[in-house]
Amino acid sequence: MVANGHDGLRRRVERDIDSESPAEPNGVDVYRHFFDDEGWQVVEVHRGRDGGLADAEDDTLYYLTDAQLTRAAQVDAGGDAIGYVETCPID
Repeated sequence: MVANGHDGLRRRVERDIDSESPAEPNGVDVYRHFFDDEGWQVVEVHRGRDGGLADAEDDTLYYLTDAQLTRAAQVDAGGDAIGYVETCPID
């Protein structure tokens, strides 16, 4: 089960995940908080287990963009790549 929270501008700011649902729901076990830039692009995500504000046990992920400001990669706080986004070139 996934529950999303939104701010007054309808941007997703929170996602709560129960990874065992629907087979064996046991409550939310992963909390994600999203931070956007002025263009409404997600630039930072905090992943935690306690649902509170960011602390030392949370993972912080950052999105990197290409020259067209399209998300191109996701890296952790140490700068290690977590994933890449495949895009089609514009002709």
